[in-house]
Amino acid sequence: MQTVGPIHTLEQCLNRIQTVGLIHTLEQCLNSMQTVGLIHTLEQCLNRMQTMGLIHMLEQCLNRMQTVGLIHTLEQCLNSVQTNQAQHTEKQVKAEFQKLHQFLRDEEEARLAALRKEEEQKSQKMKEKIETITRHVSTLSDKITAIEKAMDSEDLSLLKVEA
Repeated sequence: MQTVGPIHTLEQCLNRIQTVGLIHTLEQCLNSMQTVGLIHTLEQCLNRMQTMGLIHMLEQCLNRMQTVGLIHTLEQCLNSVQTNQAQHTEKQVKAEFQKLHQFLRDEEEARLAALRKEEEQKSQKMKEKIETITRHVSTLSDKITAIEKAMDSEDLSLLKVEA
């Protein structure tokens, strides 16, 4: 669709609707008129259109659109717009949920990786502590054995001296 800048009169709005043949252009027209300060509300716009006799022109425009087969009824056109909006909204919702699911998958993966890393670090620390304790136990065992041998030797030497 070709854009021609803001619309300054209701006649321009209706001409654009007639030329393009799309109902949603009326909404663009009203928005444009509100933007440039020509109207403040839809009600004010409708009152102006009635005063200027443009409501009849709009009805003629819609009748012509029906005649040339662009729309069968205004209701059908509105239903089509609503269906399109619903489908668009549904696609947006699905896309948002896909983004959220991907975010959650990424977050899960990151947390599981951090958990595995932490588990590995703790496991490594435990192995180091076990090795340290094993060395201490071995050292103590060697010392106990040495002390026992020394005590056995002393007992024998004491026995020999007394005898």
